[in-house]
Amino acid sequence: MRVGKELSSGRTWARFAVLILLTGPMAGPGCAKVGDPLPPLSQPPPTIRNLELIQVDDRVQLHFPLPSPETDQIQIHRACSGEDTSLDPVLTLYRRQLRTRDDGAGYQVELELPRDGVPCGYFLRFADLDGLVSPPSNLVRASPVKAASAPRNLRCEVNSNHLRLEWDRPRSNHDGSGPANVVGYLVNSRHRVSTEVFRDPEFRFGHPNRYRVQAVSRDADPLILSRASDTLTIVPEDSFAPGAPRNVTAVDWEGEVRVYWDPNREADLAGYFVYRDRTGGTVRKISPLLQDRMFTDTTVKEGETYRYRVSAVDKSDNESPPSPEASITIRN
Repeated sequence: MRVGKELSSGRTWARFAVLILLTGPMAGPGCAKVGDPLPPLSQPPPTIRNLELIQVDDRVQLHFPLPSPETDQIQIHRACSGEDTSLDPVLTLYRRQLRTRDDGAGYQVELELPRDGVPCGYFLRFADLDGLVSPPSNLVRASPVKAASAPRNLRCEVNSNHLRLEWDRPRSNHDGSGPANVVGYLVNSRHRVSTEVFRDPEFRFGHPNRYRVQAVSRDADPLILSRASDTLTIVPEDSFAPGAPRNVTAVDWEGEVRVYWDPNREADLAGYFVYRDRTGGTVRKISPLLQDRMFTDTTVKEGETYRYRVSAVDKSDNESPPSPEASITIRN
Protein backbone atom coordinates (compact mmCIF):
# COMPACT_ATOMS: atom_id res chain seq x y z
CA MET A 1 0.00 0.00 0.00
CA ARG A 2 2.81 2.37 0.81
CA VAL A 3 4.38 1.85 -2.58
CA GLY A 4 1.06 2.46 -4.27
CA LYS A 5 0.53 5.70 -2.36
CA GLU A 6 4.00 6.93 -3.22
CA LEU A 7 3.58 6.12 -6.92
CA SER A 8 0.35 8.05 -6.95
CA SER A 9 2.20 11.31 -6.38
CA GLY A 10 3.98 13.02 -9.25
CA ARG A 11 7.23 13.48 -7.26
CA THR A 12 7.48 9.81 -6.25
CA TRP A 13 6.62 8.73 -9.86
CA ALA A 14 9.52 10.78 -11.17
CA ARG A 15 11.90 9.11 -8.66
CA PHE A 16 10.54 5.70 -9.73
CA ALA A 17 11.18 6.50 -13.41
CA VAL A 18 14.78 7.51 -12.62
CA LEU A 19 15.21 4.25 -10.72
CA ILE A 20 14.05 2.28 -13.77
CA LEU A 21 16.56 4.09 -15.98
CA LEU A 22 19.39 3.44 -13.54
CA THR A 23 18.63 -0.27 -13.44
CA GLY A 24 18.33 -0.51 -17.26
CA PRO A 25 21.01 -1.25 -19.83
CA MET A 26 23.26 1.67 -18.65
CA ALA A 27 23.49 0.46 -15.03
CA GLY A 28 26.55 -1.75 -15.50
CA PRO A 29 27.69 -5.24 -16.46
CA GLY A 30 25.32 -6.97 -14.12
CA CYS A 31 22.12 -5.82 -15.84
CA ALA A 32 19.71 -8.05 -17.77
CA LYS A 33 20.07 -8.81 -21.49
CA VAL A 34 18.57 -6.27 -23.90
CA GLY A 35 15.64 -7.72 -25.88
CA ASP A 36 14.89 -7.29 -29.62
CA PRO A 37 13.46 -3.87 -30.57
CA LEU A 38 9.68 -3.68 -30.69
CA PRO A 39 8.06 -3.32 -34.12
CA PRO A 40 6.67 0.14 -34.90
CA LEU A 41 3.02 0.73 -34.09
CA SER A 42 0.65 0.10 -37.05
CA GLN A 43 -0.72 3.26 -38.64
CA PRO A 44 -4.10 3.58 -40.36
CA PRO A 45 -3.95 4.14 -44.14
CA PRO A 46 -4.10 7.72 -45.43
CA THR A 47 -7.29 9.34 -46.68
CA ILE A 48 -8.11 11.87 -49.40
CA ARG A 49 -9.36 15.45 -49.43
CA ASN A 50 -10.44 15.70 -53.07
CA LEU A 51 -13.57 13.55 -53.26
CA GLU A 52 -15.95 14.99 -55.91
CA LEU A 53 -19.66 14.46 -56.46
CA ILE A 54 -21.67 14.78 -59.69
CA GLN A 55 -25.41 14.10 -59.94
CA VAL A 56 -26.59 12.37 -63.10
CA ASP A 57 -30.35 11.93 -63.44
CA ASP A 58 -31.43 10.09 -60.26
CA ARG A 59 -27.95 8.95 -59.23
CA VAL A 60 -24.81 10.37 -57.66
CA GLN A 61 -21.33 9.70 -58.99
CA LEU A 62 -18.42 9.84 -56.55
CA HIS A 63 -15.09 10.53 -58.22
CA PHE A 64 -11.86 9.95 -56.31
CA PRO A 65 -8.25 8.73 -56.48
CA LEU A 66 -6.87 5.98 -54.25
CA PRO A 67 -4.82 7.33 -51.35
CA SER A 68 -2.17 4.56 -51.47
CA PRO A 69 -1.25 1.36 -53.35
CA GLU A 70 -2.08 -0.65 -50.22
CA THR A 71 -5.78 0.24 -50.39
CA ASP A 72 -7.85 -2.94 -50.31
CA GLN A 73 -11.41 -1.74 -49.61
CA ILE A 74 -13.37 1.44 -50.13
CA GLN A 75 -16.17 2.17 -47.69
CA ILE A 76 -18.88 4.61 -48.87
CA HIS A 77 -20.74 6.42 -46.08
CA ARG A 78 -23.90 8.51 -46.42
CA ALA A 79 -25.18 11.10 -43.97
CA CYS A 80 -28.70 12.38 -44.66
CA SER A 81 -30.54 15.30 -43.09
CA GLY A 82 -32.77 14.25 -40.20
CA GLU A 83 -31.16 10.82 -39.87
CA ASP A 84 -28.63 9.49 -37.40
CA THR A 85 -25.32 8.95 -39.12
CA SER A 86 -24.46 5.25 -38.96
CA LEU A 87 -20.91 4.07 -38.42
CA ASP A 88 -21.62 1.37 -40.99
CA PRO A 89 -20.98 2.14 -44.69
CA VAL A 90 -23.86 1.99 -47.15
CA LEU A 91 -21.58 0.20 -49.60
CA THR A 92 -18.17 -1.48 -49.39
CA LEU A 93 -16.20 -2.32 -52.51
CA TYR A 94 -12.95 -4.13 -53.06
CA ARG A 95 -10.37 -2.37 -55.15
CA ARG A 96 -10.81 -4.85 -58.02
CA GLN A 97 -14.51 -3.90 -58.21
CA LEU A 98 -13.86 -0.22 -58.91
CA ARG A 99 -14.72 1.35 -62.24
CA THR A 100 -12.13 3.63 -63.80
CA ARG A 101 -13.35 7.08 -64.81
CA ASP A 102 -13.86 7.74 -68.51
CA ASP A 103 -10.98 10.24 -68.51
CA GLY A 104 -8.71 7.81 -66.66
CA ALA A 105 -8.20 10.23 -63.75
CA GLY A 106 -9.12 8.03 -60.81
CA TYR A 107 -12.22 5.97 -60.06
CA GLN A 108 -15.99 6.32 -60.03
CA VAL A 109 -18.78 4.85 -57.89
CA GLU A 110 -22.52 5.35 -58.55
CA LEU A 111 -25.30 5.32 -55.97
CA GLU A 112 -29.02 5.96 -56.25
CA LEU A 113 -30.31 9.17 -54.72
CA PRO A 114 -32.80 8.68 -51.85
CA ARG A 115 -36.30 8.51 -53.34
CA ASP A 116 -37.72 10.91 -50.76
CA GLY A 117 -35.47 13.69 -52.06
CA VAL A 118 -33.72 14.24 -48.72
CA PRO A 119 -30.33 15.89 -49.36
CA CYS A 120 -27.43 13.74 -48.21
CA GLY A 121 -23.70 14.05 -47.78
CA TYR A 122 -21.14 11.40 -48.70
CA PHE A 123 -17.62 10.55 -47.54
CA LEU A 124 -15.20 7.65 -47.98
CA ARG A 125 -12.95 5.60 -45.74
CA PHE A 126 -10.20 3.29 -46.96
CA ALA A 127 -9.09 -0.05 -45.47
CA ASP A 128 -5.78 -1.82 -46.06
CA LEU A 129 -4.98 -5.53 -46.09
CA ASP A 130 -4.50 -5.52 -42.31
CA GLY A 131 -8.05 -4.24 -41.80
CA LEU A 132 -6.92 -0.81 -40.60
CA VAL A 133 -9.32 1.96 -41.66
CA SER A 134 -8.43 5.51 -42.66
CA PRO A 135 -9.95 8.70 -41.25
CA PRO A 136 -12.96 10.03 -43.21
CA SER A 137 -12.37 11.84 -46.50
CA ASN A 138 -13.81 15.27 -47.19
CA LEU A 139 -17.62 15.44 -47.16
CA VAL A 140 -19.46 16.15 -50.42
CA ARG A 141 -23.18 16.98 -50.57
CA ALA A 142 -25.90 16.27 -53.09
CA SER A 143 -28.44 18.93 -54.13
CA PRO A 144 -32.26 18.80 -54.21
CA VAL A 145 -32.29 20.36 -57.70
CA LYS A 146 -33.90 17.94 -60.18
CA ALA A 147 -31.95 16.87 -63.23
CA ALA A 148 -33.58 17.51 -66.61
CA SER A 149 -34.55 14.68 -68.91
CA ALA A 150 -32.11 13.76 -71.67
CA PRO A 151 -31.93 15.85 -74.86
CA ARG A 152 -33.52 14.22 -77.92
CA ASN A 153 -33.55 14.32 -81.71
CA LEU A 154 -29.86 14.92 -82.34
CA ARG A 155 -29.18 15.94 -85.94
CA CYS A 156 -26.12 17.13 -87.84
CA GLU A 157 -25.38 19.43 -90.78
CA VAL A 158 -22.11 18.94 -92.67
CA ASN A 159 -20.17 22.06 -93.67
CA SER A 160 -16.81 22.46 -95.35
CA ASN A 161 -15.00 23.39 -92.12
CA HIS A 162 -17.26 22.20 -89.29
CA LEU A 163 -20.15 19.95 -88.31
CA ARG A 164 -23.20 21.71 -86.88
CA LEU A 165 -24.98 19.61 -84.25
CA GLU A 166 -28.49 20.47 -83.01
CA TRP A 167 -31.00 18.86 -80.62
CA ASP A 168 -34.35 19.52 -78.92
CA ARG A 169 -34.51 21.19 -75.52
CA PRO A 170 -35.90 18.90 -72.76
CA ARG A 171 -39.48 19.72 -71.78
CA SER A 172 -39.41 18.25 -68.27
CA ASN A 173 -37.16 16.92 -65.52
CA HIS A 174 -36.33 13.23 -65.16
CA ASP A 175 -39.20 12.73 -62.67
CA GLY A 176 -41.77 14.35 -64.98
CA SER A 177 -41.89 17.68 -63.16
CA GLY A 178 -41.58 20.90 -65.14
CA PRO A 179 -40.41 23.13 -66.49
CA ALA A 180 -37.08 21.46 -67.16
CA ASN A 181 -34.09 22.77 -65.20
CA VAL A 182 -31.67 23.61 -68.02
CA VAL A 183 -28.78 26.08 -67.76
CA GLY A 184 -26.71 24.63 -70.62
CA TYR A 185 -25.43 21.44 -72.22
CA LEU A 186 -22.40 19.16 -72.17
CA VAL A 187 -21.34 17.53 -75.44
CA ASN A 188 -19.27 14.33 -75.24
CA SER A 189 -18.59 15.05 -71.54
CA ARG A 190 -16.20 17.90 -72.33
CA HIS A 191 -17.67 20.66 -74.52
CA ARG A 192 -19.89 23.12 -72.59
CA VAL A 193 -22.42 25.13 -74.64
CA SER A 194 -25.29 27.39 -73.59
CA THR A 195 -27.77 26.69 -76.43
CA GLU A 196 -29.02 23.68 -78.41
CA VAL A 197 -26.24 24.06 -80.99
CA PHE A 198 -22.65 22.78 -81.09
CA ARG A 199 -20.09 23.41 -83.87
CA ASP A 200 -17.25 20.93 -84.18
CA PRO A 201 -14.29 22.21 -86.22
CA GLU A 202 -12.16 19.17 -85.24
CA PHE A 203 -14.19 16.60 -87.19
CA ARG A 204 -12.67 14.41 -89.91
CA PHE A 205 -14.17 13.65 -93.30
CA GLY A 206 -14.53 9.95 -93.99
CA HIS A 207 -14.23 8.97 -90.30
CA PRO A 208 -16.96 8.21 -87.73
CA ASN A 209 -17.81 11.22 -85.57
CA ARG A 210 -19.88 10.34 -82.49
CA TYR A 211 -21.85 12.72 -80.27
CA ARG A 212 -23.82 12.45 -77.02
CA VAL A 213 -25.40 15.42 -75.23
CA GLN A 214 -26.39 15.94 -71.59
CA ALA A 215 -28.47 18.80 -70.20
CA VAL A 216 -26.82 20.76 -67.38
CA SER A 217 -29.27 21.56 -64.57
CA ARG A 218 -26.74 23.09 -62.13
CA ASP A 219 -23.31 24.53 -62.92
CA ALA A 220 -22.14 24.97 -59.33
CA ASP A 221 -20.81 22.27 -57.03
CA PRO A 222 -22.33 19.72 -57.29
CA LEU A 223 -22.69 19.60 -61.05
CA ILE A 224 -26.11 18.17 -62.02
CA LEU A 225 -26.50 16.49 -65.41
CA SER A 226 -29.20 14.63 -67.28
CA ARG A 227 -28.68 11.17 -68.64
CA ALA A 228 -26.91 11.18 -71.99
CA SER A 229 -28.91 11.37 -75.20
CA ASP A 230 -28.81 8.58 -77.74
CA THR A 231 -25.48 8.55 -79.59
CA LEU A 232 -25.45 10.15 -83.03
CA THR A 233 -22.79 8.71 -85.36
CA ILE A 234 -22.04 10.43 -88.66
CA VAL A 235 -19.40 9.72 -91.32
CA PRO A 236 -19.32 12.97 -93.33
CA GLU A 237 -18.33 12.91 -96.98
CA ASP A 238 -16.24 15.72 -98.41
CA SER A 239 -18.19 17.16 -101.31
CA PHE A 240 -16.88 20.71 -100.88
CA ALA A 241 -14.60 22.01 -103.59
CA PRO A 242 -11.79 24.47 -102.83
CA GLY A 243 -12.09 28.09 -103.85
CA ALA A 244 -10.92 29.14 -107.31
CA PRO A 245 -7.30 30.38 -107.38
CA ARG A 246 -6.84 34.15 -107.54
CA ASN A 247 -4.63 36.64 -109.36
CA VAL A 248 -3.69 34.35 -112.24
CA THR A 249 -1.03 36.04 -114.40
CA ALA A 250 0.53 34.96 -117.73
CA VAL A 251 3.99 36.28 -118.71
CA ASP A 252 5.81 35.91 -122.07
CA TRP A 253 9.23 34.52 -121.20
CA GLU A 254 11.56 34.16 -124.22
CA GLY A 255 9.08 32.31 -126.41
CA GLU A 256 7.40 30.48 -123.54
CA VAL A 257 4.56 31.43 -121.21
CA ARG A 258 4.87 31.31 -117.46
CA VAL A 259 1.61 31.24 -115.50
CA TYR A 260 1.54 32.36 -111.83
CA TRP A 261 -1.23 32.51 -109.18
CA ASP A 262 -1.79 33.06 -105.46
CA PRO A 263 -1.83 30.02 -103.15
CA ASN A 264 -5.05 28.54 -101.83
CA ARG A 265 -5.42 28.20 -98.05
CA GLU A 266 -7.55 25.03 -97.73
CA ALA A 267 -6.08 22.53 -95.25
CA ASP A 268 -6.84 19.55 -97.53
CA LEU A 269 -5.49 21.09 -100.73
CA ALA A 270 -3.92 18.53 -103.09
CA GLY A 271 -2.75 20.79 -105.95
CA TYR A 272 -3.68 22.70 -109.11
CA PHE A 273 -4.57 22.13 -112.76
CA VAL A 274 -3.85 24.62 -115.58
CA TYR A 275 -6.26 24.95 -118.53
CA ARG A 276 -5.67 26.76 -121.85
CA ASP A 277 -7.59 27.75 -124.91
CA ARG A 278 -6.76 29.92 -127.91
CA THR A 279 -8.72 31.74 -130.57
CA GLY A 280 -10.75 29.23 -132.48
CA GLY A 281 -9.60 26.39 -130.21
CA THR A 282 -11.09 24.40 -127.33
CA VAL A 283 -10.35 24.55 -123.60
CA ARG A 284 -8.14 21.71 -122.45
CA LYS A 285 -6.09 20.73 -119.43
CA ILE A 286 -2.38 21.20 -120.16
CA SER A 287 -0.77 20.30 -116.82
CA PRO A 288 -0.53 17.40 -114.42
CA LEU A 289 -1.53 17.98 -110.79
CA LEU A 290 0.84 20.73 -109.68
CA GLN A 291 2.19 21.36 -106.20
CA ASP A 292 3.88 24.62 -107.18
CA ARG A 293 2.09 27.89 -108.00
CA MET A 294 3.75 28.28 -111.39
CA PHE A 295 3.51 26.50 -114.72
CA THR A 296 5.60 26.92 -117.88
CA ASP A 297 3.84 26.41 -121.21
CA THR A 298 6.44 25.50 -123.86
CA THR A 299 3.98 24.71 -126.67
CA VAL A 300 2.98 28.26 -127.65
CA LYS A 301 3.43 29.80 -131.15
CA GLU A 302 4.23 33.33 -132.23
CA GLY A 303 1.28 35.50 -133.14
CA GLU A 304 -1.23 33.38 -131.23
CA THR A 305 -3.35 34.58 -128.30
CA TYR A 306 -3.75 32.20 -125.35
CA ARG A 307 -6.09 32.30 -122.39
CA TYR A 308 -5.17 30.48 -119.15
CA ARG A 309 -7.29 29.44 -116.20
CA VAL A 310 -6.29 27.57 -113.03
CA SER A 311 -8.36 25.29 -110.78
CA ALA A 312 -7.63 23.92 -107.28
CA VAL A 313 -8.16 20.28 -106.23
CA ASP A 314 -8.50 18.86 -102.71
CA LYS A 315 -7.54 15.42 -101.36
CA SER A 316 -11.07 14.12 -102.01
CA ASP A 317 -10.72 15.01 -105.72
CA ASN A 318 -13.14 17.93 -105.48
CA GLU A 319 -12.15 20.50 -108.08
CA SER A 320 -12.84 24.20 -107.85
CA PRO A 321 -14.41 26.33 -110.56
CA PRO A 322 -11.82 27.79 -112.92
CA SER A 323 -10.16 31.04 -112.04
CA PRO A 324 -10.69 34.22 -114.07
CA GLU A 325 -8.65 33.95 -117.26
CA ALA A 326 -5.26 35.47 -117.93
CA SER A 327 -4.76 36.32 -121.64
CA ILE A 328 -1.48 36.82 -123.53
CA THR A 329 -0.45 37.22 -127.20
CA ILE A 330 2.92 35.82 -128.26
CA ARG A 331 4.81 38.53 -130.16
CA ASN A 332 7.40 38.06 -132.90
